[in-house]
Amino acid sequence: MSPVSILVIIVTLLYFSWMIYRQYQQTGLRKNLIAEAYTAWQKAELESQQMKEKLLKDIANIYGENAAEKINHGKIWIGMPVSLLPLAAGKAQDVKESLYKNAKTEKWYYGRYVNRLGNAKYTLEVTIEDNTVAGWRDLQ
Repeated sequence: MSPVSILVIIVTLLYFSWMIYRQYQQTGLRKNLIAEAYTAWQKAELESQQMKEKLLKDIANIYGENAAEKINHGKIWIGMPVSLLPLAAGKAQDVKESLYKNAKTEKWYYGRYVNRLGNAKYTLEVTIEDNTVAGWRDLQ
């Protein structure tokens, strides 16, 4: 073998060794970043759970244990204060207001989807009168 071909083989081996080392180093960095992100996610989940428990405890103190239990399970009921509705059902995807003879009525819509004609439709309509839930309709 000529000295040039031996030099090419040595340089090639050194290059591949360097590339393997860099890949190994980058893999270690990625694993560390993933571990840090997972730890942060676990911490956020724990804080979220603690905040939810505190919120449900506060709701139980104000509105009663029954109301807190219903909200925890995502249930709505007639006479429910409107301030509790987003906690039980989430943020409304659309709200329509109407005023008739000084009586304000709101309809909150949930479960938005687009039908085959491209129109926005909803799966649930909640009617609000006097800042309390007056009823709801399943729109499917």
